[in-house]
Amino acid sequence: YSRLTGADEAGTHRTLSAYLELFAETIGAHRGEVKHYAGDAVLADFTTVSDALNCAVAVQRELKQRNEGLPEDKRAQFRIGVNLGEVIVDRGEVYGNGVNVAARLETLAEPGGICISGTVRDAIGNTLALAYDYLGEQTVKNIDTPVRAYRVVLDREAATKPVPVQAPKRRRHWPAAAAAALALIALVAWYVVSKQTPAPPSSATTGEPQAAKAHRVAVLPFANLSAEAENEYFADAMTEEMISKLSRVPGLEVIARTSVITYKGSNKKISEIARELNVSSVLEGSVRRTGDKLRITAQLINAANEAHLWSNDYDRELRDVFAIQSDVARSVAEALRVTLSPAIGQRIEKKGTDNLEAYDLYLQGLYHQNKQTPEGLEKGLEYFNHAIQIDPRFARAHAAVGATYDIFGGWGIQHPREAVPKAKASARRALELDDSLVDAHVVVGDMAVFDLDWPLVEASYQRALALNPNSAVALDSYSILYLTPWGRHEESIATLLHAIELDPYSLLVRIDLALALHLAQRSEEAIEEAKRILAREPTASQAWWVLGLASWRKGVHDAAIEALQKRADLTGGSFPSLGGLGFAYARAGKRDEALKVLATMKERAKKETVDPIGFAWIYLGLDEKDAAMKWLQRAYDERPNINLAFIKVSSLYDPLRSDPRFIELLRKVGFEQ
Repeated sequence: YSRLTGADEAGTHRTLSAYLELFAETIGAHRGEVKHYAGDAVLADFTTVSDALNCAVAVQRELKQRNEGLPEDKRAQFRIGVNLGEVIVDRGEVYGNGVNVAARLETLAEPGGICISGTVRDAIGNTLALAYDYLGEQTVKNIDTPVRAYRVVLDREAATKPVPVQAPKRRRHWPAAAAAALALIALVAWYVVSKQTPAPPSSATTGEPQAAKAHRVAVLPFANLSAEAENEYFADAMTEEMISKLSRVPGLEVIARTSVITYKGSNKKISEIARELNVSSVLEGSVRRTGDKLRITAQLINAANEAHLWSNDYDRELRDVFAIQSDVARSVAEALRVTLSPAIGQRIEKKGTDNLEAYDLYLQGLYHQNKQTPEGLEKGLEYFNHAIQIDPRFARAHAAVGATYDIFGGWGIQHPREAVPKAKASARRALELDDSLVDAHVVVGDMAVFDLDWPLVEASYQRALALNPNSAVALDSYSILYLTPWGRHEESIATLLHAIELDPYSLLVRIDLALALHLAQRSEEAIEEAKRILAREPTASQAWWVLGLASWRKGVHDAAIEALQKRADLTGGSFPSLGGLGFAYARAGKRDEALKVLATMKERAKKETVDPIGFAWIYLGLDEKDAAMKWLQRAYDERPNINLAFIKVSSLYDPLRSDPRFIELLRKVGFEQ
């Protein structure tokens, strides 16, 4: 790489960018996830070891075709090491012996070749149409025991050629202070054989100082310097647009809007904000809009010493706003020495619409939507629909409409039977126009949960995360609406902790963490997390819900009843909240109180649309299984109902686990007993 760069820096950079994009696309196509870029190195992990090896073979065969016809001194070739072993996951970083072995295997590979460990060879067996040459037990640097190594024979004719058992001479030296996995000049893949053990939730919530990662950025709210106060929406929108563009850059971790917006108007020092958000650099700026004239200033600041890494002023016409946003994103990436592939560059430069009036309406819609109130959501929806009227092909506006109806259904602002079809239609239209919209894929996944279409749920969330692995929204939905319902609790909790790293002040993600802990039967931790949330926001009704259910699981019935009563009060007595309260009364032996709640629900059901799940919960508390099953079946028949997604893992249903009717319902919902 160094030699090629010295001979043709620009050409080598273009080639490397194209190849890194190939790696990312091929890894995603094989159910893998890029964990880190470092110069010309890529680190990835995969769902299965066969996915990892198939991906490695696909990459090398594609690169071989691209290199054909080029002279030797112009070919960019990569070595790949694949290992099957345990790793440590801590605050988003992956390391450990499993990674170290993968790094050493890479150095044993030939240019354009693949070297695998004995654990990979044993796991693969004869399932893949590949040949392997045994390299013997290799003694490699900093690994105590010899490593069995195999060369993957990509050209079957080469299988007959003798291969030396001794390791080839190293072609470069490792920096003494560098972490082995990050010092690779190759593509490295590893497979996590055991479930990843997340850091204890308390460490993610107590705000204890952590070492900031390189390339971890916060975009602070841009200041509105316009004479007109109503241009506040435009400054806020610029903040959100810069977060959106930067989050698409592989190698950067960008703090979500819901966390940075808390610093709007703050007088805190950059270093203090950076420490609280655990970032290494901060982008800040200002916006002045006068008619069609626009002045934007932006500066990237090193959090350690508050020195400027980059800054610029833009005096342009309003029509140049897209070019300004793209230039800032490129400049930040360049200042942080992050390589942009051509494909990523195209994503950053994508405008979405050429109609400035439609774009301005969209920005105003975002401003109101982000207030996260029923009134703000309704107002935002009006702006989004107006933008679509002006430009029917404005995909981001369609996606925003879908996201709004997603919230309507989830918050109970509209009945799911009304909100879900609208959310689906808008999100699908958005993806017809632009398949790269992360939020639209998340909405499709969320709506598929209501329909219990699990293959679509998984595919939608994985597509969203392939497009943006650092989307806190996608991580949150994937965790609580897919991993948790399927009982993959440790993965779910680890995913939520990563989402919290990206959006540390998000109440929604922290509530979902508390819920995931409860459903994983980690009641004490769930209670602690719920109490932390409520200390910050006493009106967080879902936190009261988790506190109540987790307290019930611990046998603290009075605390459970108190918390669930609070939740019922905050939700205006929704049927699920009353059902939970009645369940808690019944389980505490207070049958009369439970029957009073049930009577209230039956009376209201004469006039209101019923959510059957609440009735099922009360009858479960009363140990009336036939009645509970009748209401559960009704909930299934009257879908959409998101509560059915949790019947596999919720302790509420434990009395029914051996009932053939419940087993059949599990099957219909899509789960196997």
